[in-house]
Amino acid sequence: MKLTDLSVTRPVAVSMAFIAVIVFGMVSYSRLQVDLLPDVSFPTVTIETEYAGVGPREIENLISRPIEEAISVVQGVQEVTSRSRPGRSDITIQFRWGTDMDFAALDLRERLDLINLPGDAGRPTIARYDPASEPVIRFALISDRPLDPSVEADRRELIALRWLGEEQVRRSLEGIEGVAAVRVTGGLEEEILVEVDESRLGQLGIPFTQVASRLASENINLAGGILEEGDAQYVVRTVNEFVEMDEMLRVVVGSAGAQPVLLGDVAEVRRSAVERETVSLVNGNEAVELSVLRESTANIVALSRVVRERVEALDGDLPPGVSTTLISDQAVFIERAVGDVRMAAILGGIFAMLVLLLFLKHLPTTLIIATAIPISIIATFVLMFSRDITLNIMSLGGLALGVGMLVDSAIVVLESIARERESGRTPEESARVGTDRVGRAVVASTLTTVAVFIPIVFVEGVAGQLFGDQAWTVSFALLSALVVSLTLIPMLAARGEGVQARTGAGRGVEQGKVAGALAAGSGGVLKAVRGSGKLAGRALQPVARGFDSIYGGIERRYRPILAATLKRPVLVITGALVLFGATVALIPQVGVSLVPELSQGELVVELEAAPGTSLTRMEELARQAEARALSIENVEEVFTNVGVRGGAGTMGRTGELQRHAATLLVRLGAVGRAEDRVAGELVSLLDDLPGLQVRVDRPRLFTVNAPVEVEVRGFELPVLSQVASDVRATLRELPGIMGIEEERRQGTPEISIRFDRERLALQGLTVGDAAEAVQAKVRGQAATEFTERDRDLNVLVRAREGQRSSLEDLQNLRIEIPAGGTVSLGSVATVGFQDGPAEIIRRGGTRVALVEVRPAGADLAGAISRIEERLREIPVPPDVSVEVAGQSRDLQESVQSMQLALLLAAFLVYLVMASQFESFRLPGVIMVSVPLALPGAIGALWLTGNTISVVALIGMVMLVGIVVNNAIVLVDYVNQLRRDEGMALDEALVEACHVRLRPILMSTITTVLGLMPLALIPGEGAELRVPLAIPVIGGLILSTLLTLLVIPVLYRVFEIRGERARLEAREGTPVRGEDFGGATSVGDPSPGAA
Repeated sequence: MKLTDLSVTRPVAVSMAFIAVIVFGMVSYSRLQVDLLPDVSFPTVTIETEYAGVGPREIENLISRPIEEAISVVQGVQEVTSRSRPGRSDITIQFRWGTDMDFAALDLRERLDLINLPGDAGRPTIARYDPASEPVIRFALISDRPLDPSVEADRRELIALRWLGEEQVRRSLEGIEGVAAVRVTGGLEEEILVEVDESRLGQLGIPFTQVASRLASENINLAGGILEEGDAQYVVRTVNEFVEMDEMLRVVVGSAGAQPVLLGDVAEVRRSAVERETVSLVNGNEAVELSVLRESTANIVALSRVVRERVEALDGDLPPGVSTTLISDQAVFIERAVGDVRMAAILGGIFAMLVLLLFLKHLPTTLIIATAIPISIIATFVLMFSRDITLNIMSLGGLALGVGMLVDSAIVVLESIARERESGRTPEESARVGTDRVGRAVVASTLTTVAVFIPIVFVEGVAGQLFGDQAWTVSFALLSALVVSLTLIPMLAARGEGVQARTGAGRGVEQGKVAGALAAGSGGVLKAVRGSGKLAGRALQPVARGFDSIYGGIERRYRPILAATLKRPVLVITGALVLFGATVALIPQVGVSLVPELSQGELVVELEAAPGTSLTRMEELARQAEARALSIENVEEVFTNVGVRGGAGTMGRTGELQRHAATLLVRLGAVGRAEDRVAGELVSLLDDLPGLQVRVDRPRLFTVNAPVEVEVRGFELPVLSQVASDVRATLRELPGIMGIEEERRQGTPEISIRFDRERLALQGLTVGDAAEAVQAKVRGQAATEFTERDRDLNVLVRAREGQRSSLEDLQNLRIEIPAGGTVSLGSVATVGFQDGPAEIIRRGGTRVALVEVRPAGADLAGAISRIEERLREIPVPPDVSVEVAGQSRDLQESVQSMQLALLLAAFLVYLVMASQFESFRLPGVIMVSVPLALPGAIGALWLTGNTISVVALIGMVMLVGIVVNNAIVLVDYVNQLRRDEGMALDEALVEACHVRLRPILMSTITTVLGLMPLALIPGEGAELRVPLAIPVIGGLILSTLLTLLVIPVLYRVFEIRGERARLEAREGTPVRGEDFGGATSVGDPSPGAA
């Protein structure tokens, strides 16, 4: 090969080139961002619309349905789900994977602008599920004593705590480079409350709405233009904004006769707090949470470190009794997860080097091959930087996965060079000729491995986004290793005395023995450091002798075993088919799942009380839950959001504001199995809290859907509720179900006001006028803003608490009429209690009731199958249908796309080999290695208790490209022996298998041991590493063993049949099978013989 010749003759140029690669690689490594996962973009958008004071049925008809109809025609929309709740509409749109979400959001906004929604409804807002919007670090400001907002002093302290977070801490943190924003929640926001005496106002004949309008018109600063007087120029300004709160009391809001009526005559003005919708707690104490969001280009680990340092510096400036506490930090988990993968890669490289030393029995030769690992990895960093690939557990996992494979090409090249050197050639000639002999096979084996990653682009769903970085990383590393094998390895091998790699055929006294190599090599290095080399070498001698003994036994027994299998092709092929069939039968026992959830040392506890439960009561229940959670061993801290359902720890997803719900984020001291134990204890401890539904789960990172959702479709809400109740009762009896989340309770308590239109008309009023009057007096009306020290405080005008605290007070509310005077609300409307639906869910244009099922174990496909079978037994009305949704759809789509990827990978591997061998038949023989690997992959998953997840299927796709490498090397050498040395078929097979046994075992063992740390090291991120490595390890081991026996048999069968057909066609007489395979040569097995 010209490239190899150039490398051997220009060693300085090659050295300089690789030194440059190393330098640029280290620079690239220092600039790579560190993240937990690749950039995962969920094709999901939520449209949120506020419409205060409106019930779910009205929200459905006035907001949800019009928006659904408008957006259903947007390109790429796959599914639309709407939830109509009191005062709010949430519509979730799932697009097809691969949709450009920026253009989709623009299209949605255009459609929304064309909808005629009610004038007093809020403007629809579009929110995307963006994992990058997750806070990098969250911490809380807390007081050193419990605070009770009902106590005035504590109330003032909570207001001060919120002000401290917004004005001091947030402004300091937002100045850090890489910080996009800092969100502040919790505590109390201050406002100015104007409580009007409605009865006094009515006596004076002043409309309630006039109070707010007068306050707004009196609190104004306006520019009046410019006045020039002589040579001077003045800016004219009207300066009438309120400076002191007492100024509001002197505002004239009306008149009684000839006397002006001041605000102080009819209202009380005081400092208060905004009525809050959520409460933040840390270990039972009120807190103010600060969430730091990063810019898209910021390094999470570095940014977290800077933020922590800034917060520690701010601690000294906080008032006495106030401190900060960490809630969560992505960088901690990322550093541990990435560190584990990095350690797995390092250990894999060390194991690979030890295996090479045991096989090659020559330390210099081992070091030459070992250079392929670090140089290939460093070169990969350059390519990763050019592709904007971050250092995450998937990209680093790809490097760790490929560590053992990086030396495969180098092993084959160096083994060939060593053979040429032992035949008497010079080192330079050996390097050129040896590399040329195996160059085509090495290129083909590398390209087959790289080719299997091309179909990853066709994988839909979260799997395609997760493993894209890994596919690029492994491909970069393998191609870099190929270049190293064809350039640097021959150049190093041509220097000095060359290389040695023959088992038991070494030159000199010590070079032919592993023990001697270890003693000389290890001892020499250690002697230079500590002077104890001989002791280390002697200590390693037993290991070396044991390896020599084992390998010698394998080598001696392999030749007769191979000869026996060549004589019994039917038995060998039948055995392989039986093994493959047994594996297919084992698949249902293994189970199928989507993507394993990561154990992050956190649990999410969702509490839900009956709709209508006050925020105060929900806070009491949440405090009880916190106290019980903190009593569990291994629970370090509990952070609670009262008034929020879900969202905690879920990538790219915020919670739903619901006063009757609370979400607890429980931080644990350890990850792994401790999470399952703590989850069980949480369920048992919280189960007896009165009137609560409790759900304990891990944070979801890879899907926004529940594991299994049962959709009950229909129209009548009572019917849907009844069928959903039947579904829950039926599935509770099903074994293997861990929990069933009950449907939201029907019957949100509400006070309904039904106006009498005739009575309103007689008074000169409309329904809208009367409704706005009620809204202003009960909820309040924002009149203006009061500026105080760079803060704008809202001024809220509403009726006094004592005039709106009961149903009777509501009936006595006064409504102003155009002719003057007032009428009571009860005289023009019917006011009473009633139950309304908590929410109305629509999916695909029809109403649905959802029942969420959490199956026990990881076999999602098996659980879905059992659930579907049981659902078919439930009788349902004709206009109602029941079907399974949730992650089952994601699983079905992912498995189908992975099946396509597997087929395409096998097809591409075949194309590469057919082009390499110029044959249609030989690649078919080699491809038998792929099904031979399946029993090992499935069996390894079954033995280790793992399911066939999307992660495991990615490992199997990689396996397609890996397992054929051994067969390529074997078949290529058989062809060389028959073509170049004229050997007979059987003789060539036996000799080729014997010669290639060592490089095949070397490459297999180095790859397997390189993967072992990835599969065995526990800790953060293991849920994604282990299922990826296990099928590759199991499949490669079994495939290698079977390849050494089955591939020669199949090669012999196909060659005999092909040659028989050619002879019969030439001679016109039948030819017996025994005429082939002995001493008679089968002719030229050139690659062109198809």
